[in-house]
Amino acid sequence: LATLLCLLGAYVIAGRGVIADLARHRPARVAVLPTANWTGDPELAAELRWVVPELLHTSLRGGARLDPIPQEATNGALGRIPEAAAGPSTGAAARRLADTLGAELLLESALAHDAAGWHLSFRLVDASGRVRSQGRIDRPARTPSLLQELPRLAADQLLKAVDPFGRRPRTSEPPLPPEALAAFARGKAAMDRGETSVAIGPALTREGGVRKDARVLELPAMQALLAHAR
Repeated sequence: LATLLCLLGAYVIAGRGVIADLARHRPARVAVLPTANWTGDPELAAELRWVVPELLHTSLRGGARLDPIPQEATNGALGRIPEAAAGPSTGAAARRLADTLGAELLLESALAHDAAGWHLSFRLVDASGRVRSQGRIDRPARTPSLLQELPRLAADQLLKAVDPFGRRPRTSEPPLPPEALAAFARGKAAMDRGETSVAIGPALTREGGVRKDARVLELPAMQALLAHAR
């Protein structure tokens, strides 16, 4: 009986997840920070700044215990506190960002590349600096869909950590063409620089509208991007 009670207690504790205290009455608000580029390849900078965080955000939206703050709001706050994007999520700037956004959690990530392959590491940190969950997704080679696959797998791992027995959303969208991701990243970077007219080409558009498969990205961000297109 004692063993059974211990097992039951462990089952209940494990089932609460890593943010049970923050999500007791409502989903915890989480801000997704830009993905750091540890690959040594500057060509990836725009996609890691704009695309991977968007995909992490989109993939986390289906969870019952997390409430991802819109990326446009996070990006706006980062524009006022840029040091929060460069430093660790436990630093003073990151805490100021969390206060500005009303976020209980910050999600930081970094992409690295070495002889063993490609690695997306991530940490979910609360406003006090305590790490609630962390992990790493590894892939041996770079495929066309790598920058879409890694954040979705990372988000799935995070959703399992915060709600072990909860239902997780199934993503049925086909991978977005890599050239569309690159166009999105270039356009967002140009908008961030204050350019009033952005050339994004046909990769993200079809018959004057947003590509159906591009809707896996944040639709408000897509609409804003297309509004600036020339």
